[in-house]
Amino acid sequence: MTFNSIGINSTQLTNRLLDLGYFQPSANHRQIIPEILSGKNILINSPLGAGFTEASLLAILHLAISAHNTKQKYCILTPSEGHTNSMALKIKTLIGENTNLQLFTTYDPGNINDLQSPIWITNIPTFINHINNTPNTDQHSYTLLITETNEIIARGEKDNLLLLKQFSHRISQTILCTTQLTKSVSIINKSILNNPIKYHHSPIEHDPSTIAQQVWPIRNDIKIQFLIRLCNRFHNSKCIIFTKNQQSASKISRLLRSKNIPSAPITTRDNSNIIDRFVTGELKILVDSETIQESSQIFIDKLKDISHIVHFDLPDDPNIYITTLTKYTHATHHLLVTPNSEQIILEIEDYLERPLLRNTMYNFDYNKESDKSKQKNARSHKKSKENDKNQTIVDNHKWDPQIPKTWGDRNAIKPTIEKTPLDQWNPTDLPSIWQQHKTNTTNKKWSLGKLPSIWSKSNKHRPKNKKKKKRFRRRHQQRQKNHSH
Repeated sequence: MTFNSIGINSTQLTNRLLDLGYFQPSANHRQIIPEILSGKNILINSPLGAGFTEASLLAILHLAISAHNTKQKYCILTPSEGHTNSMALKIKTLIGENTNLQLFTTYDPGNINDLQSPIWITNIPTFINHINNTPNTDQHSYTLLITETNEIIARGEKDNLLLLKQFSHRISQTILCTTQLTKSVSIINKSILNNPIKYHHSPIEHDPSTIAQQVWPIRNDIKIQFLIRLCNRFHNSKCIIFTKNQQSASKISRLLRSKNIPSAPITTRDNSNIIDRFVTGELKILVDSETIQESSQIFIDKLKDISHIVHFDLPDDPNIYITTLTKYTHATHHLLVTPNSEQIILEIEDYLERPLLRNTMYNFDYNKESDKSKQKNARSHKKSKENDKNQTIVDNHKWDPQIPKTWGDRNAIKPTIEKTPLDQWNPTDLPSIWQQHKTNTTNKKWSLGKLPSIWSKSNKHRPKNKKKKKRFRRRHQQRQKNHSH
């Protein structure tokens, strides 16, 4: 099955999808895209990364590229400005650079060119303000894609979402996406949607492309800090973190506990107590390693309520990741990708037959230094200050060509050395210091030399006691006389 068979027949978009690695639409694409192209209202209950939001974007991009009605506008509503920038990056990745599609994320009422752009990415308060200030004579109609509705409600924008009902005559189609079907989301659904088609995420075990997966590119030196921020976003949801070895699992668990995140590592010993604490909710995060991952298979039945799985270290063999993916189909898999592991992601994408769009975390400074880098720089700065105190100040701005700055200065004047012709050269005598040390090894004699001073003291000759000697002689002579008698 191709994208043309489900309604996306824009040559420009299909060629771009092939370049990205979309060889065929996934099961989630085949469900959502035809319904959106037919103009129906849709409610999608699915975690991010499962492909439903991505399918909605592809359908809207196709409608915007091939739109013949210039009065139809497409608006993507996000929870915040950070989400807006992240969504803009995803859309630019999908459409590429060689496109005439206009896309803008800020709105200026005095700019007429903004009204001519078919796609607008913004948040709900800005859109409500815009549509309130638009005169009634305006004949534009809107297709709305509301992403992460539960996050928008959590940010206090529930009333603004309910206000959309007042402008139902201006809204031709609404796609409502949420990661959790809460009571508030149900109220929004009944208010602004008219008999929507409902889709719930149900991953297929034999089709790993339907499982929710999110890729987070991150530098290796700030990987731990990013993991802590990611775990804080999970709130009270249960999570498993996979690392390469048991040593790194214990280290990550200690760092998480230092940030008041209850966690424990899975070891080669009996882990039944740790698993029980995790099931009861005392522990929120388990840190498992690739080396003992297979031994935890007996605990999979107890871990059905896991919401997130973080692949902190990607395995060298992509099949190991696919095996873990099919074990925990109900969870969202987060892959932390460093530049060295980008090749493994490409192999995983080839297996899934669909690309995994890269995500960026809002309100996270990707350019900040790690704690180790700060300590290293502080030591280097302190050391450089000490060296500067001991060094004399030299004016490096003035340069004398007669005095080379450093070795290897290509601008330095080379000294001219007079060379003696070979036919006139005679070897000279050896230096005097060599002649003084010249010895004849055949006549060389070996001697013990002086003993150490401590030895000489212990072996020092003691003077004899003459009185004792005379006494001994007398006794000896007396014994001989007695023996003769």
